[in-house]
Formats: sequence, structure tokens, C-alpha cells
Amino acid sequence: MKIIRLNEEIFCVELVDGNEVIDSYKLEEPDCGYGGNDVFEAPAGNMFAMCFYSGESDNAFIIFSVTDNKLNALINEDYSYGEATYMWSPDSRYFYRLVDSYERYDASDDGIYPVGRADVYGVLTNEKKSVDLTFDFTGCDMEQIDFFEMRLIQDNEKVCVSLNGKTVEL
Repeated sequence: MKIIRLNEEIFCVELVDGNEVIDSYKLEEPDCGYGGNDVFEAPAGNMFAMCFYSGESDNAFIIFSVTDNKLNALINEDYSYGEATYMWSPDSRYFYRLVDSYERYDASDDGIYPVGRADVYGVLTNEKKSVDLTFDFTGCDMEQIDFFEMRLIQDNEKVCVSLNGKTVEL
């Protein structure tokens, strides 16, 4: 069975079958440091995202396809500040990254506030769309809102961001 792993000793992504490394992709050490990684396999099974975090609220990822036992980098997104959440579309055509914002800490009253950014990547077209996220918190107790509970959700054909019972469609 073939698996994907990150070899942290030499900092490269490896395609492995048993004990044999079939292919590898060398990575550059990030300036902001390396805190860990997660792998998100596309529903179609022929692509995956290797997502990195610095441990200091920075995130990055590379989307790979695997064809004929070769790793092919399709999208390489450099480090961005903020905690990130990731999701594939059911058809594997889009990859979503939700990044929270620390601007909310400047908020003192209820109202409309920036809470982050959603990035939508067309994996096959190599297109990127970014949406700045704001929510109207009028009437909400700001002390009760957990901004780390912001989530990407799939609702039929739509992808939305949900926070504190409110949603924004991407």
C-alpha cells in the first residue's frame, strides 16, 4: 500500500510503498520554523494536500497529484499568518483554506468585524480566489464568541463559513 509521509530529517515529501521510497519532493525549510504537518487526501484519491504549520500561527501547503508513481506539485502556497482549516470539495476540483484573523481583538463593541479570510483554489485551473470574511455580531455577547470555532461547511453545492450560528457563502 502506498502512503505519503514527510521525512522531517531531510525535509521532503515521500511516496512510499512498504519500506521503499518510490518518489520524493524536496522542500525548503521555512523561515518561520516548522511545527508540524497534516495530510488531506482529495476525495478522488489521486491528489493530496501536505499542510504545514509553524507553531507560531503560520500555515502553508502544497497540493500534489500522484501519477505513475510520481509526485507532481500542482499548487505551492507560501506561509501565511493565522491559524488555518482546510477542506476539499467533494469532486476534488477545489481546495479551501480558512485563515482566522487577529484583527478581531481590536473590537470593543458588537457590530461588523473582520474575522479572517477564505481562499478557494481551483486545483485543475491553478486559480485562486480570496474572500475577506466579516460577520455582523450586532446583539451578540462578544465575550461568548469563540473565534477558533469558525468552520468550513459543505451544504449541497455551496461552501460556507460558519461562526456562532451565522454563515457566509463563498
